[in-house]
Amino acid sequence: MNTLRQQVGDAWEKYSSLRQSLHDDLLRENERLTIERDAAQAALEAYNHNKFVLVLIDGDGMLFQDEQIAQGIDGGENTERDLRDAITTYFASQGAYTQADNVLMRVFANLKGLGGTYAGAGIIQGDSKFRDFVLGFNKSHKFSEYIDAGNSKEAADSKIKATTQLFINNAHCKHIVLGICHDSGYSGFIGEYIRTPSQDKITMLESVPFDFHLKKNAENFGKLRIDRVFRLRPLPSAGKTPRPQSIVVDAHSTRQRSVPNGMLDPDHTRIIFQDKDGHRIDTKISWDPQTLQQLYADPYFHKLCNSFYLCRNCEADNCGYRHDAQLDSNQLNALKCKARKTKCNFDTCWNANCTSGHTSPLKIQWEREIYAYNVDTRKRIPVDKEKLTQRSLYG
Repeated sequence: MNTLRQQVGDAWEKYSSLRQSLHDDLLRENERLTIERDAAQAALEAYNHNKFVLVLIDGDGMLFQDEQIAQGIDGGENTERDLRDAITTYFASQGAYTQADNVLMRVFANLKGLGGTYAGAGIIQGDSKFRDFVLGFNKSHKFSEYIDAGNSKEAADSKIKATTQLFINNAHCKHIVLGICHDSGYSGFIGEYIRTPSQDKITMLESVPFDFHLKKNAENFGKLRIDRVFRLRPLPSAGKTPRPQSIVVDAHSTRQRSVPNGMLDPDHTRIIFQDKDGHRIDTKISWDPQTLQQLYADPYFHKLCNSFYLCRNCEADNCGYRHDAQLDSNQLNALKCKARKTKCNFDTCWNANCTSGHTSPLKIQWEREIYAYNVDTRKRIPVDKEKLTQRSLYG
C-alpha cells in the first residue's frame, strides 16, 4: 500500500509540474502572438496610411498652359493645384482609392532649354519668369517637384524610366500616371508592362496626340486627359521667334498669299537634282516622325497649302487650303515630307515649284541610297531651277 501511495504521489507531482510548464508555455506563446498581432496591426495601419499615386511627367514635351507659365510663381502654384485636384478627383472615382492616399508628382525637364523655348515663342520675356513658375510649382505642395533633369538628350526619359521601375512593384505605390505621350522613345519601355500584373497599375496622360509609334502600346493602358492644365500643341523649337511678316495683298482679296518670313521653307533652294539617268530627285530632308504624325492628327494643321508654305507663294485666286497656321522649321520639314508622300504624276518634271514626291522621303534601304520610287540617287547633278522652270511640262 505504501508503494502505491508513493507511485500516486510521484505521478501527481509530475502532472503538476507538467501542467505548470504547459501553462507557462501557453502564457509565453500568448504573449508572443499578442506582440506579433500588435506589430502586424501597426504595420497594416502604416501600410494603409502611406499609400500613394505617383505622377511622372516628361516636362520637355508635356507642357503646361501658356497663360500659367506667363504668371510666374502664381501660375506655378495654380498649375500644381489644378493638376493635383484633377488627379485626386479621377482616382477618388475609382473604388480602390481613398482620400487618405497621397499624390506624389514629379516633372522632369531641361529647365534652361525649356525656359529658352518659352521665351523664343514669345510666351515670356526672358526665362526668369519660367524659373518663377517652377518655384511656384515646387512650393505649392510638399509632394510636388519640378526637377531640372539637365540638358542631355535622354535626361528626362532616363529619370522617368528609372523612377517607374523603382516604384512599379512597391506595395505602397497604388498607381503610376505617366505623362509621356509625345515621345516615341517610351514605346518599348511601356511595352514591357503589357500583359503583366503591372499593366493595370499604369495610366497614360494625354495632351498632344500620342506619338505614332507610342500610340499602339499606349492603347493597352488607361488614359487620362486634363486639358485645363496642359498645352494641347507643341511649342516651336527654341530660337524660332517669329519674325515680321511680309504679306502680299491681292487687289480683289485680303487673303494672305505670301508666306511670312519667319515660316519660309528652310530648304527652298535654287537647285534641282537629277540622277545619272536624268531623273529628277528630291533633296534629302531631316524630318521628325512625331512632328509628321502631329500634322496628320492635330486639326490645327489640317488642309495646309503646300504652295504657300513650301514655295513661298500661292497664286490661286480662291485657294481652298489654309494660309493662317504658324509653322516652325521642324513642322515645315514634316509638311514637305507629307507633300512628297504624294508621287508626282509626271514622269519628267522640272517644275521648280512642284511639291510632290519625285523620290520618297521614306527610304527602303538608306545605306544603298535607293529611294522607294526606284530612282538611283548615288550620283547627283545640280541643275539651276531658273533654267529648269522654262522646261516645265506644266505651270
